[in-house]
Amino acid sequence: MELRELEEAWQASFVGSSLSSSTVEICRRIRELDVEMQQVGARAEGVVLAQLALMSGSNSRDADPAAKMHLLEAMDESEQLPHQLNQQKFALLQQELDSLYKASCVLSEQKANLTQQIHDLIQEKSSKFNDAYHVVEAAIRRNSAYQKIQQTQQSPKLQSGALPSPRAGRGAEGDAAAGALEVDGNDIQAGSLAGAQATDGPRYCFCNEISYGEMIACENPEVRLCSLLLVPA
Repeated sequence: MELRELEEAWQASFVGSSLSSSTVEICRRIRELDVEMQQVGARAEGVVLAQLALMSGSNSRDADPAAKMHLLEAMDESEQLPHQLNQQKFALLQQELDSLYKASCVLSEQKANLTQQIHDLIQEKSSKFNDAYHVVEAAIRRNSAYQKIQQTQQSPKLQSGALPSPRAGRGAEGDAAAGALEVDGNDIQAGSLAGAQATDGPRYCFCNEISYGEMIACENPEVRLCSLLLVPA
């Protein structure tokens, strides 16, 4: 997948990611429903208090302030209502309470439906985002694997072009060793052995050390090559 296709897939996951007008409207309506439900609850509370006042036989002067609003509509503050009138008013308050209950149920159902719509929108957007993420992630992995294969295929060429020829190196070392030593039969001569005959005793190797007894191997620790040369000098 090319870079352009990756960018298109990634940007597609964000299309409409911001709150749309419908989503904003749903949220606004939910807030309005909350206010309406609070008003219905306060109204129902006043109705219940008015019913309690009627049941206790108190007048509007003794009633709770929340119940006065309902009692004053049917009561005369100067008189005590008859028992029958109290029953009628109680029945009216009960009807109002029932209607408030039904209204609260309708508001609750509307709020639940709107909340479900918001949930569905979030789930849909989350699913699209996850799908786009997996597509981009898979493409990145394939691209990384392809780059590793390319690097592996190119590495032998780089090594063969960068490293010097081993034969040329060994030949240079061999020429240097040949210039330092000349082997002829059992004789080993070196430029550093110019004053070797000035000292008595047989000498071995090119380190110019005197051998006491039969030569087995050179004991000079500074010359590694001497341990391989067993020819007397």
